Amino acid sequence: MKIKYKALWIEDNFADIEAAIRILQKKFNEDGFIFDIERKSGINLEHIAALQSKLAGYNPYDIILFDFDLGEDSISGDQIASHLRASVFTDMIFYSGSSTDRLRKLLFDSKVDGVYIANRTNLVEETWPIFEDSIKRVFDLNNMRGVLLDEMSNADMLMREKLVNVVKRLSHKEFLAVLGKYVEHLEKRQKEITDHKNSVKEIESLLGALVDPRLTEFDFIRRRLWALTKDDIFKDGKQIHRNQMLRNKFAHSIAKLDEETGKMGLDRHQETYGHKEFANIRKDLIQLITSLSASL
Repeated sequence: MKIKYKALWIEDNFADIEAAIRILQKKFNEDGFIFDIERKSGINLEHIAALQSKLAGYNPYDIILFDFDLGEDSISGDQIASHLRASVFTDMIFYSGSSTDRLRKLLFDSKVDGVYIANRTNLVEETWPIFEDSIKRVFDLNNMRGVLLDEMSNADMLMREKLVNVVKRLSHKEFLAVLGKYVEHLEKRQKEITDHKNSVKEIESLLGALVDPRLTEFDFIRRRLWALTKDDIFKDGKQIHRNQMLRNKFAHSIAKLDEETGKMGLDRHQETYGHKEFANIRKDLIQLITSLSASL
């Protein structure tokens, strides 16, 4: 889960529930999320088939909500639940202004399990605990690390674009001042490198520098291990190098959904990623960590 909590909401009269949506958006904001709603006024069997195909590749939705009565041009909410639940296991909320017991019976008769029921007149009170539980189930330290990496990569790119736009509008004198500051920055970095080089003279100081990521870059460690051990895992283009390049690509790019393939892509890169690709990345990482741990 990222900063956005994404919902597919199927409802033929959003005006009637707009007040409830605003309250839910406020609650999400208080929890540090943007409640991002994709609205559909209705859905037919052809749309359902297309949605199932799309979600098989990548599912961008944290939850799907749908009303029971969606008008003459749409199938009903219980039919939506029946068709989607056959292949999609995202949290779903089925609601109506009529009795919730009736909704439960409709789902029971259709042999549909695992769909939350809510009353339209108490939409906020009955759906917010479901949203909150959904957030808590996935919100741990590792997830937060991913959120930080993704959002700060976005912030990094936006700041760079902003600075480029600001510099473009500078006068020649102002431009020279910024250029001078950049040269000072490079000289300061060069001095820090020189000071560090002069301080590493004994084995203790070298060993300390090797385990400190702030002092010694990842790629230096990998290249030295390849030179000293000749283990293929450390070689250019092999498993560690390949995964580090992938990590850098993910860390310094903005994620974007390819609507046609239903897969995630990265700006400035052509590759796309769905369930299969993510599974392969995880398997490769497990094998990598296992190999490294065994070789210590």
